[in-house]
Amino acid sequence: MKTLSLKFHEIRTAVDGRILQEGASDQIYSAFISDSRKIEKDCIFLCIAGNKVDGHDFASQAADSGAALIIGQNETKLRALENNHPRVGLMLVKDALRATQALATYYRSKFEIPVIGLTGSSGKTTTKDLIASIANVSNKDHTLITEGTLNNHWGVPQMILRLNQSHRAAVLEMGMSDFGEIQSLAAIGQPTIGYITAIGPAHLEKLGSVEGVLRAKRELFDWINLHQTKGQLLFNIDDPLLAKLHSEIKTQCRLSPLTLSLQSEADFQLLRCSQLDEDGHFGWHYEIKTPNGTIEGTLPLPGKHNLTNALAAVALTLVSGIAGKNDIKAGLAKPKISSLRSELFRSKHGATIYNDSYNANPTSVGALFDTAHLILENFQGRYDEIIAAVGDMLELGPTANELHRDMGRKAAESGVTTLLALGHHREHWADGFQNTGRKVECRTFQDHESLYRDLQHRLELKPRALVLVKGSRGAKMDLVASQLKAK
Repeated sequence: MKTLSLKFHEIRTAVDGRILQEGASDQIYSAFISDSRKIEKDCIFLCIAGNKVDGHDFASQAADSGAALIIGQNETKLRALENNHPRVGLMLVKDALRATQALATYYRSKFEIPVIGLTGSSGKTTTKDLIASIANVSNKDHTLITEGTLNNHWGVPQMILRLNQSHRAAVLEMGMSDFGEIQSLAAIGQPTIGYITAIGPAHLEKLGSVEGVLRAKRELFDWINLHQTKGQLLFNIDDPLLAKLHSEIKTQCRLSPLTLSLQSEADFQLLRCSQLDEDGHFGWHYEIKTPNGTIEGTLPLPGKHNLTNALAAVALTLVSGIAGKNDIKAGLAKPKISSLRSELFRSKHGATIYNDSYNANPTSVGALFDTAHLILENFQGRYDEIIAAVGDMLELGPTANELHRDMGRKAAESGVTTLLALGHHREHWADGFQNTGRKVECRTFQDHESLYRDLQHRLELKPRALVLVKGSRGAKMDLVASQLKAK
């Protein structure tokens, strides 16, 4: 069993805790756990009081299951364990979430390993998934990689507290919606390598503009430049705002920034690519230049944006030492991507469904329509039409109406022939789509079921269609995709 190199009084100092009960004086801890269903013997159980579930209510269950130390902020509920569990340590803190963050910050400092900090307006999770696919080829247990949506003020500390002596590197995805959040996550995770995938109009309700998005995201680079003497920054110079930031930072930075590009001279550069057919998921055969030589292989993910994600995964795995060229080639050839992202499947009538419904902003929606345009160019005559089933893009602030119109226009210009729009902004989608002078059809809907029925009827008549499904998480467009898959 793996153990934590932490002692009781060391933990107390890190979290500024008050001791209610010391427990066993010679205790060795096995893990940090906040889910009472996953208790391990001799673990530290962190009682987090959430909006729906209060971890303190499961403290007794955790003690019964073998927890050796319980940390929480509710003194009454903690003291209720004293009589029945005299060998279990009990520690009171003012705020359990802040204590967890402080503990994670302290615990991270005990590991001298490369830690990749990963943020951006789109592509974070796919880039992370590609790194994981590469790492899993030969050293699955040696790299800690963010799981699921654990990329926020609570998730990042959780991931850090999963570090153990077997890890040789870590990849921390960092999400945000306001200024200062990336800086806070960086202070906890202490990344040595930073990468921003792209800058686009996302979370504009709080950030105001794409320039605001850049300012919020660059907090990752600024933290690494200030705190890491041997850190590394990786720039996607195909993104205009990041290219401008690279020009600014490289003259001021005490580090040596690296670059990647699909089209320009860069440290990591796409030399050649050709598109694969549907059997290859409209992916790519690629040749990439790196400082370690070239890598040639296949990537079964559609769209040039996924070539950028793959290029970033190549750069980050090489720079961090996670993998070498052979593992990179093998990992990219068989990637395991998180659900509802770049998912390709056939409906029962034979239509090709491209489900990218996990989330949406203008950057990722634009990338989807660019992908459809590439497919049309390279496989003319394969499809009778392209249908886009779209929902709202959320958190865009006062620019939301116009941004939905822009994406409607983008859809028509990319070759989408039919637009099925759902949600609060369905009329704005339709307005942009129908005012391009192209021969198109558009329908709007108030609920998922009516949109699905319309789409299903169309696919019965035209089974040689390519269907794009996209929307923000709150738009729940995955409900449409799942019905197409199930039936």
